[in-house]
Amino acid sequence: MPKPKKRSFGESVARTIIAPRLLKLLKPFSAVDLARAIAEDINLARGLEHSPSYKSKLVDLATLFPFAEKYASSLYSKRWVDWFIDNELAHNRPDLYAQIIYSPGGRDYIRRQIKRIVKAILP
Repeated sequence: MPKPKKRSFGESVARTIIAPRLLKLLKPFSAVDLARAIAEDINLARGLEHSPSYKSKLVDLATLFPFAEKYASSLYSKRWVDWFIDNELAHNRPDLYAQIIYSPGGRDYIRRQIKRIVKAILP
């Protein structure tokens, strides 16, 4: 039986602290919103500029733990994003999960957007 890959500290924090809060922030978004964003390749990081209160919530979320900037790359690593999609979204938001999985390029779109958003809130 293969040995599971060891998680970095940043990934562990992202899984235990960031993931539950991200799910809470995703509550107002519907599968229709996500389908449109994927189809039109909407840059969600740019959208944050039009919603200062939402951006503020994301900044607060990202700065919950010390040295957040040091571990920012863990928040958008392919492994963590795939884990978040396949576990947290699949179990807690199956509507969003289905849109990501069944939309052409959906998974790649989410990876790009998470990286852009993290870079926008943790310069």
